Amino acid sequence: MDCPDEYAPPGGWRRVAWNYCWRRGLEHPLPHPPTLLRDIRSGLRALLTERKAPDWKVAALTEWGVSEYVKYRRFEETRPGYDQLVEQLGRPPLRPRPYLLVSELPRLMREPAGRRGQHRDLIQFANDWAVQPADRRKMMAGPPPPGAEPAISNSIAAVVHALCDLDEIAPPEWVFGYRSPTEELVWGMRDPWFSLDRNIMDHSPPACAYHRIYFTYDLITGPLWINPPADTRKALLG
Repeated sequence: MDCPDEYAPPGGWRRVAWNYCWRRGLEHPLPHPPTLLRDIRSGLRALLTERKAPDWKVAALTEWGVSEYVKYRRFEETRPGYDQLVEQLGRPPLRPRPYLLVSELPRLMREPAGRRGQHRDLIQFANDWAVQPADRRKMMAGPPPPGAEPAISNSIAAVVHALCDLDEIAPPEWVFGYRSPTEELVWGMRDPWFSLDRNIMDHSPPACAYHRIYFTYDLITGPLWINPPADTRKALLG
């Protein structure tokens, strides 16, 4: 059983490892020289130690981060284009690319019946963001399109802002132009003093206070950090 870790960041230690490897690796074309991967390993190990990750996790987290980075980076380089994918599948794919764009979210979020269904597309955006680090700039390039419902645009801005803070990326300037006139949860506020709503507000990412749109970290942390690959779970948990 894993023990509570008072130093663990909101996205977990795996997120720290994942992002560090991508930040260092994307600066270099493939194939990577062995010296680069060795430098990434040593740098990640030093970062995890500096940020007070448990000693018994550092080695496993380092190997997991580097191996997952190499696997996904190779996939990124060999991923077929849209036309090739249609040819392989024999039909158009469910999505034209493996990630959502901010510009697409307002239309998608209007489609579900009822306000509570809107947050599903924000979760998908956060999941795509987690596993497609090379595409994050494209995902958040440009604000929601003109005419988008203000409540939806404010929620999108809050999520993008919180994701950038979580992964130590400078948020785009457009997010600061979206603020709710009243305090709201992503799926609507019942009462700001209702115990459940107040608990969500009190445990929201810091960016939420700026936009006055609140949600917990669970909405944005992504599946990669909840379920590590089966072959590394034992090493990570001890």
